[in-house]
Amino acid sequence: MPHLHKALTLAVRLAHDKQTIIINGNNFSDLEIFYDKIDQVLTKDLDWNTVHNLNAFNDLLHGGFGVYEYEEPITLIWENITKSKIDLGLEPTWKWYQQKMQRTKLKINISLPTDLKN
Repeated sequence: MPHLHKALTLAVRLAHDKQTIIINGNNFSDLEIFYDKIDQVLTKDLDWNTVHNLNAFNDLLHGGFGVYEYEEPITLIWENITKSKIDLGLEPTWKWYQQKMQRTKLKINISLPTDLKN
């Protein structure tokens, strides 16, 4: 997907003997593109695809997927995080999971609890 790659300015660089991972919130506006970008910056030379969910993201942050070793200390900088909070907040995330369930044809009807909407 060339348009994804073009927008990608996530960088990995060495700083103070630790790798610095930079996530720029301007490079994605929904969860699917976020997970694609995370795969691009936190994995390297995998012969399989990662799963796109928060548990998998947590696993990737621990390392061991070709970019840095498992449990190796890193510095993570999330630029434009305020935009990410809006783009990846509760309502957009809820919609993303509902769409994902529809694509997999799960017959589950879940609505957002009213106490979480406020």
